[in-house]
Amino acid sequence: MKEHLLNLFEEMKSFGPLPNVRTYTILINFYCKIYQGIEEAKKIFEEMQKRQISPSTVTYSTYIDGLFRVGEADFALDFIRDLRDNNKPLNYYRYNAIIFRFCATGEVNKALRIFDEMKSFGIIPDIHSYNILIDGFCKSQNVEKAIKLIEEMKANNIKPTVVTYNSLLIGFCKIGAMEIAIKMFYELENSRYKYDQTAYRSMTEALQLIDKMVNQCITSNRYRYNAVINRLCKDEKPEKALEVIPIMLKRNALHVASCNTLIDGFAKQTNLKKAYMLHEKMQKLGISHDIITWTILVNILCMTGQVGKANELLRDMLMMGLNPDTISYTSMIAGFCKNGYVNEAFGLFKKMPHMPSVVTYNCLIDGCCKVHRVDKALMLY
Repeated sequence: MKEHLLNLFEEMKSFGPLPNVRTYTILINFYCKIYQGIEEAKKIFEEMQKRQISPSTVTYSTYIDGLFRVGEADFALDFIRDLRDNNKPLNYYRYNAIIFRFCATGEVNKALRIFDEMKSFGIIPDIHSYNILIDGFCKSQNVEKAIKLIEEMKANNIKPTVVTYNSLLIGFCKIGAMEIAIKMFYELENSRYKYDQTAYRSMTEALQLIDKMVNQCITSNRYRYNAVINRLCKDEKPEKALEVIPIMLKRNALHVASCNTLIDGFAKQTNLKKAYMLHEKMQKLGISHDIITWTILVNILCMTGQVGKANELLRDMLMMGLNPDTISYTSMIAGFCKNGYVNEAFGLFKKMPHMPSVVTYNCLIDGCCKVHRVDKALMLY
């Protein structure tokens, strides 16, 4: 492939059409990314300049990336400085590449000097410039510097992203400030930031580390644990959320609300076996079921067509002194209608001690239509 490419290139120079900036860029790209021959790429770049063919922004980017690939970061930096001194096209993207490489090798202070150099020459950093540096300092356990950079971002009207906060969460975990990490996660949970998988992994890591800190006096709020479980279940990761339960048990922080969230999370994934197992585990641990637990369980039984069992569960609720609300009754009615037991659904409807909701009526109307009782459906409407 290399020989064919070079032969074609030489033929173009001898017989035409003459290579243009795009031709040279393609060849530089070949050497930098495919063949990984940076010395050949340098020669091609020099030839291009001798022929007075001005490199494009893409040419410069390709060449600089190639220098980084073979570990010539310092050479790449000198090259960028030459471009700047000769008023060649230059922007934050070129500097970001260098900052990233030095951060990746742990040379964060060098990366910061380049960042400051970029600003001193009037090149304004973008969100990626800051995120690269913040991540570098957090990984090197200098969270204080990372926080200062976030403050600088805000002062320059650059809003931190979820990537920014992911780095900070990891940074807090690395220095052992797990309580701060969990608090920050909990506060951001109530904001408009949407976490990604990295954030969840950093919080579960923090929770595990908290469990090991037996010599420190840490007070963990159960609502912070609940926030993590709730968010993971919302993102369809109940198995991951389940890992938090043993930690909560050790710290006597397990609450019915956390169990309900998990049972509902497994039910929504149609993992009904795991949902019912959690219900039984609650009983063994002496965690009292509330009206929400029973409603979720009724829904599970109705989803699987076990309407008789669901009806028994409803009777058990009444015997235990728990008063099912409109949602519980509506769940039962929906279950009866879904499985064709419309008469039973109407029987339950008449016993409702609360005002039916529009959802209750919708379930009954839908059930009547399914068994071709349009007259009854119209009456309800």
